[in-house]
Amino acid sequence: MTAHHIAVLHAMHTCRDHLRTLVQQHPNNPIIYADAPAWRISDVLGHIAFWEVEGTKSLMAHAQRTTYVTPQLRELQGDAINALVYAQLVQLPVPAQIAYADACREAFVQAISALDATAQATPMMCPWHVKANVASFLQNMYDHERNHLNDVLAVLKGSA
Repeated sequence: MTAHHIAVLHAMHTCRDHLRTLVQQHPNNPIIYADAPAWRISDVLGHIAFWEVEGTKSLMAHAQRTTYVTPQLRELQGDAINALVYAQLVQLPVPAQIAYADACREAFVQAISALDATAQATPMMCPWHVKANVASFLQNMYDHERNHLNDVLAVLKGSA
């Protein structure tokens, strides 16, 4: 794993720790995104974790020099995928959502660690159907999590 990968993973862990703390500090689980269906803090955490699952699949395929495919998601657009994931995860109790997110992160880190030098140097297929190098992929994963954390913080600040 490169120094850049380690730095980005550290930033991702910092975001995750912050989100986990916010979920635990707000037992009323306030709504962050009011669209139908409304997403609460724990739902945001589950959404991020889902994309880590897909990222893990992509990394594992890349490490094995195979093609990453998500047949169940290929025909869906981003909003439809997110709605499907929400419907599955919203039913979990908050502690289970946190445990799910933690397990997803652990698998994600293990998948990155499994990449050899060749895999790290070649473009991979990302879950959002774009080819990118591993460093760009990781940066996108971090940016996604950080953007959601910023949204959560903004809502919580506005409701204080």
